[in-house]
Amino acid sequence: MDISRCILHLVKLLLVVFLTASLYQCSSTKFEKIPENSLVTVLALDKIRYHPEEPIIATIQIQNLTDKPMMLPLPDIKSVVFYRLEKKDGDVFLTEPVFSPKESALNMEEIKGKEWKKRPFVLTNCTLTTGEFSLQAIYKTSGADLVEGRPQFVSVAYDYTVSGEASYHRDKKGILLKGDAIKIAEKKLGVSYKSVRADLVKNEFDCYEWWITFTLSDKNQKREEVEKAFYVNPYLCVVRKEAPPYRPPKPKETPIPIEALREKAKSKSTILNPTPK
Repeated sequence: MDISRCILHLVKLLLVVFLTASLYQCSSTKFEKIPENSLVTVLALDKIRYHPEEPIIATIQIQNLTDKPMMLPLPDIKSVVFYRLEKKDGDVFLTEPVFSPKESALNMEEIKGKEWKKRPFVLTNCTLTTGEFSLQAIYKTSGADLVEGRPQFVSVAYDYTVSGEASYHRDKKGILLKGDAIKIAEKKLGVSYKSVRADLVKNEFDCYEWWITFTLSDKNQKREEVEKAFYVNPYLCVVRKEAPPYRPPKPKETPIPIEALREKAKSKSTILNPTPK
């Protein structure tokens, strides 16, 4: 019995050693050291002048400057961070882009020598006030964590201006307000309507979206009421595509407690089979 236990303990020990070695080998391959001057990070904005609360599309490009391939994380929410500088006060703020919770982050890929990789990001909180600003990005070659021998690469700051009047407004989470979502959908509809409803829902990417449904009267259809609907992207503030009319989900039936069912069955049994006097 003691010999069996010793053998079992030895097998478990060897298994742990094997798994540890395998994980170390995988980790060292994934996060091998890279030279400080082996990459370049470039930040570009879609414009240099914005209206208040207008979205900014910031594109990050990274290039492997060497002739050898390197395993690097693709630009995403885990490997890229943005900082906004207010030139008037000199204050610096960490700025988070819009992202889908369903997106797979920190994907490692072999980037060939001299090869470029790019990714656009949507920022909704960089134009809240008017003034002169700068945006800067930092690309982390080890993702969100700092790993020895995996440096960070900082882009050149990109200057932009926010001025004029806001075309629409957002809440604190950067979501387009209901009234403005309806106005954007109205322009796409292009005709008069009888009534409208707006529902803030989550789409297939688990991101918020306005579902705008219009009820209108079509003269070509003998004035029968018809409906037309659109999905409005609350981050980019544009119509994403046409949608089917919104239908509220049916309320779920509340299950009857088992005690109530028993009482109901008992009362029916009493009525159908009265106890003889």
